[in-house]
Amino acid sequence: MTQTATGRKLNVGIVGCGYFARIQHLPNIAKSKHLRLRAICDKNNEQLEKTAAQYNPDYASSEMDDLLNDPQIDIIFLVVAHDLHTPLILKTAPSGKAIFVEKPMAMNMKECGLIVKAVRKHANQLMVGYNRRFAPSILDVKKAYDKRKGEALITYRIVADRKRYGGGRLDMRKWGGDLLGETCHIFDLMRWLTGKEPSKLYCSGGRDDNSITTMRFGDQVVSIISGGIGDLRYPKERLEIFRDRSTIILDCFAELYDGLYHPPVESKNWLFRKDYPVGLHYTGGKLGNGIEVYMKGMQKCIPVHDAVKKRTGNYEIPIPEVDKGHFGEIEAFAEAVQKGRRSPVDEIAGSFATLCPMKAFESLKTGKAVGINPGEYFKK
Repeated sequence: MTQTATGRKLNVGIVGCGYFARIQHLPNIAKSKHLRLRAICDKNNEQLEKTAAQYNPDYASSEMDDLLNDPQIDIIFLVVAHDLHTPLILKTAPSGKAIFVEKPMAMNMKECGLIVKAVRKHANQLMVGYNRRFAPSILDVKKAYDKRKGEALITYRIVADRKRYGGGRLDMRKWGGDLLGETCHIFDLMRWLTGKEPSKLYCSGGRDDNSITTMRFGDQVVSIISGGIGDLRYPKERLEIFRDRSTIILDCFAELYDGLYHPPVESKNWLFRKDYPVGLHYTGGKLGNGIEVYMKGMQKCIPVHDAVKKRTGNYEIPIPEVDKGHFGEIEAFAEAVQKGRRSPVDEIAGSFATLCPMKAFESLKTGKAVGINPGEYFKK
């Protein structure tokens, strides 16, 4: 297990310099209090040179072994296609370095078993990139949820605009489809939010992973609406919680409504509302706060987005963004590595979030609800 003095920044080596690394992890590492960029690696030399020029690592290499053999690197970030996660985790594990891997951890439960065995054998701290539980707005939701008692009805909508961004996630061999490649976020979030283990799952849907999944976490009932037939101009995600005669609503990480029944409805203070910052990708510019700011920004940016993509094939242009926890997750992991603590999102959480899509695929195929046994993801 990597352990360092708390005062020293941890050296990071990034494997994969694609779109997501450039819009999230590299900018976040640059502003981190705990991390510094030591090295980057990518097989695409043009992309590697472009990224090196922008983020100025100590060195850039097309060979991952250079990073694994570097004694100064503390953490390896794996930001690659989903089907490469398992082989690259297994390749990294013998180095003893801490590992950050983007979601999903693996493509199936057999791969999960191999990962669990490897990181425990080599004492790696493994972090899976389930960022939403680190978003400031979600942390506020968790506080509000935990104040309530008893059963709950929870619904989460995560519906993207696949036509604009392409259907790459539907490639089951490379990305695992939407249920594994995207909805896995929400499976992880619901387990963390409720603090319970699920017992049953039912999934119904049509083509291209457009589906509705219902799950039972003890006395908490969860419904997840996911797919790619939405409109990018409309907020992609919305969470609604009904518990203890009250309602909590989070709209796309930009606006939180917390409707209390104490004090009574007659009171002026019965409804709490909080707006969260909305910025711009790539520029770091600030647009303001709240869901209306987000939607107006999208309405303004999307025509430009579409025109640029049609002309150049590139969609890396400024569009509104909200804090979904990407910075918070790497800071939390860095602190865990520095202090020798367990990863906040470890191999067990990663296994769970892979198991749920597998169960959803089974339910879609059979048309029946399927049971979930914690023994399927808790590895002894």
